[in-house]
Amino acid sequence: MTTIELLAILQEQFKGWNTDGERGILPHLNAAHWMLLANESEQNIYYDESSGDLPALTTVSGTYNYSCDSNLWKLGGIYVRVEDVSSISGTLVSLTGFDYGSRRYTQRPMEYITLAGIEYVRIPFVRSWPATESANARLMFNADPGDSTSYYRQYGWKKPTQIISEMIDPDIPPPWDYQYLLPATAKLIEGIQHGNYVESRSYVLGVLKPALQKDMNGGEQGFDYEPDDRGF
Repeated sequence: MTTIELLAILQEQFKGWNTDGERGILPHLNAAHWMLLANESEQNIYYDESSGDLPALTTVSGTYNYSCDSNLWKLGGIYVRVEDVSSISGTLVSLTGFDYGSRRYTQRPMEYITLAGIEYVRIPFVRSWPATESANARLMFNADPGDSTSYYRQYGWKKPTQIISEMIDPDIPPPWDYQYLLPATAKLIEGIQHGNYVESRSYVLGVLKPALQKDMNGGEQGFDYEPDDRGF
C-alpha cells in the first residue's frame, strides 16, 4: 500500500486526525515504520549497491572518530577482507601498513564471517553508536587506523526509509504493511489518546515487530552467517 492509502485508512479510523500537525498521523506512521524495521537480521545487512560489497570506510592517519555510511542504522563491526590482510596465523591477525599492523591481539580470537561469497575478519576494539533521526551512526577506533580508502569495511544494518512525506512509501511490502504497519501506527496513536504511549510502544516492539521479522525473514536469504547482537 502507498503512504497515501495508509493515511486514508488511519484518518477514517481516527476522526479529527490530520496528516501533519499537532494531531498528525504521519509522524506516528514514520515512528512505527522505524520501530518495525530497525533490526539486526540477515535480510537487513547493508551493502554498497554499486559494488555489492560492504561499504568502505575512508580513514585518515591520526583520526580515530568517524561517521558511518549515511544508510547504516547500526554498525556490527569493522571488517577487512581476508584477501586484503597481509597475514593470518591461527587466531592472530597482522595488518601490515597501519598502526593496527604493529600490534598482535593475543587475548581474543579473531572473528570471521562470509557474506556473499567474500570472507572477512573483524577488527577488534572498535566502538560504535547507532544512528538517530538527526545523526549518522558513528564509530571510534582505539588504535590509529592509518590512511585508507577501501581497506576497512562497515558491517551493519540499513536504516529504514524515513517517511516524512505522504509521497514517500514504506519499505514494508504487502500484505505485511496492512497486517503490521497499520496496527502499529494505530497502537501508537491510541497511546497518545489514552496516555499510555509507553505501553503502546512496548507492544509494537515486543509483539508486532517479532511477528513481522519472522514473516519477512523466512526462507533462504543467501548469506552464510547469521549476525548476533554484540551490544553496540
